[in-house]
Amino acid sequence: MSKAPSEDIVIRSTNWLTVVLAFASASGIILALLGYGVALSVESRFGLPHTFTFNSTLDLFSLGTWAIADMLTGSFAWSSWTFYKGILVWSWRVLAPVLVMSLVGFALLWAGLAISRRLSTAKRRQQFRAAVVVFKRNARQKPWVASSTVLFSSLATTLLVPAAAIGVAALTYVFCIVLAALPGIGLTAGKSHIDKWVVQPTSCHSNVPGVARTPGPAANCLSIKRADNSVEKGRVVFATSTSVILYDPATGQAKRLGIDGSVATTVSQLD
Repeated sequence: MSKAPSEDIVIRSTNWLTVVLAFASASGIILALLGYGVALSVESRFGLPHTFTFNSTLDLFSLGTWAIADMLTGSFAWSSWTFYKGILVWSWRVLAPVLVMSLVGFALLWAGLAISRRLSTAKRRQQFRAAVVVFKRNARQKPWVASSTVLFSSLATTLLVPAAAIGVAALTYVFCIVLAALPGIGLTAGKSHIDKWVVQPTSCHSNVPGVARTPGPAANCLSIKRADNSVEKGRVVFATSTSVILYDPATGQAKRLGIDGSVATTVSQLD
């Protein structure tokens, strides 16, 4: 019985929706892991605990966009060995416990399979004897079946099964490396952004007409007027929809400020 056209449309729409949702989920995971690395860069450079940098997954998404922007602008050299060395060190620190747990899991799985094989030995012997009877009956009717079946079974057992196991293990390891490397990439990109656009600049970015700009990178500086009329000034390190991290070059300290109910104004100098 053929399917109605409406059913085909529903199936295709469902397939496309599944693809879109999978892509959105993967993009969200990538952004969140990059954002987590950016939060770690704040702790690495200023000592501000990374858990203070974000309140929700949306904040991690916002921090992840900072990492992507820094990578697209080429603020750090992709060809530098230091970049990949940092990622490898970070990945190994994260993957070491994963590898240990994987080995323990494989050992437990192997032990479980060995026990189950022993428990089902009698049943397998009966099934094997029945299969041998059927195989001999077919072999008498078609002699070439015996040789081809034996050859195929030998090749499958010798090559395909180990290759499949190695392939699955390799894909799993690569997947773990990618997941572990994303926070490392965010950490490296965050450090690069902080060094180039927050700490190293000698002046704030100015949009005042007629004012000569200082050569080289300039920091984005903000003045935050809070609900209690107190004013906080500093160079913008990172910002999300709920907070901003400001850096004071005079003291070398960084602070996180909530922006709910506050008024932010760009300034050309912090004095």
